[in-house]
Amino acid sequence: MMDKSRLPPSIKDSFRGDLFKDWVPEIRPEKWLMRLPSDVVKDTEPKGKTVLDAGTGRGRFAIAFAEAGAARVVAADISPYMLGLARESANRWGVSDKISFEIGDVESLKYPDNHFDIACCMAATPHLPYPERAISELARVCKIGGLVVVDAPITEPPQQGDYWKSFTEDEFKKLFEIDSLKIEVWRRYSLLDVETSTITCVARKKQETKTLAGLRGEEMKRTCQEYLAEKEKLVKECGGLHPYFLLDDYEKSHQNFFLRWLQANIRDKDATILDVGCGTGFLALRLHDLGYDNYCGIDIDLYHTIGIARELLAKFGLEPHLWVEQAEHTHFQDGQFDVVCVLDASYFKDFHMAATCKEAHRVLKHRGYLVMDVESKPSPMKVHPNFYNKEEMKKHLSDFSDIEFRELSTTRYFVLARKG
Repeated sequence: MMDKSRLPPSIKDSFRGDLFKDWVPEIRPEKWLMRLPSDVVKDTEPKGKTVLDAGTGRGRFAIAFAEAGAARVVAADISPYMLGLARESANRWGVSDKISFEIGDVESLKYPDNHFDIACCMAATPHLPYPERAISELARVCKIGGLVVVDAPITEPPQQGDYWKSFTEDEFKKLFEIDSLKIEVWRRYSLLDVETSTITCVARKKQETKTLAGLRGEEMKRTCQEYLAEKEKLVKECGGLHPYFLLDDYEKSHQNFFLRWLQANIRDKDATILDVGCGTGFLALRLHDLGYDNYCGIDIDLYHTIGIARELLAKFGLEPHLWVEQAEHTHFQDGQFDVVCVLDASYFKDFHMAATCKEAHRVLKHRGYLVMDVESKPSPMKVHPNFYNKEEMKKHLSDFSDIEFRELSTTRYFVLARKG
């Protein structure tokens, strides 16, 4: 039985770490794999096609696609432990040479737009915090004319457990209300010997996906392109001047405060800096201007901005050390950074303050700094769901010392905290 007291704050972290193995049913892989979903393979006709199996788990669907003659299969999962089981299963079935096993989050896929003929996520939907985002991502990476395949457990009424949830049929169908997708197969089937029925949806991508994330990403890309064009012009006119006029005043104020603080307190230009919520990479450019090049950035990539940031930094000859990761669980080593900054990110609904502060403490060097801007009350338009008063922040920062608060506006303040 899984010890829930040992679990991290989000379900995704339980999948990422070794804790998840305590939750995996004790079923021999050979017996599990005998239940391969041949009906899904028949619906998609994968022979000669490229396939993404996101949330692959033990790899049973990836193996089925490979056996059916897919040209290339990518099996992605957020859990290294499950990928290990999937590799073992693929070896037993003799198809390991046809499958690429990769760490990946179905809600924030690292693959480019229009990349796969078939993009599927099977037997994973009930465990996802934001299944609508996963389907949006599958639609994005699927080629026009390709197929998106997703299943979900259906109950009336829906059920909710600690790490599992079901849907009503109407709830599941609403997840596919994306203008680029047209449902072609809507069929009940049972993958396992359980009472809960499962619906498999096979939807064809008819046109470019225009989700909110896609539209926001396009907007940011246009802004970056305008920025680059203007910058190239002014570089010629001003001999290297870096204009940051496309950052609005709100964003400039946060970055300017941080950069002034950095120059006053971190004189070593080789200091290691982690930018949490790096977005389109503008802060990296400004740090480069000041001589701070030992930079890494992470972002959950909700608006597909990491690709834009990489393009932007490469344009100026900078090596883009950027990753799609959540702030509360990163791949960095203990004590790796001198500064962790969190600018214009803490108010998003997906942001977990307590877990992020603990992760920042872990990756900071002794006497390293956490610098963060925080909203103290709801914004006038009430578009930011997360806000924290200073007493709450002190509790979240209990592992830190030398905590200081500096007012930025009537609704926002800066947090400066030091490790050790």
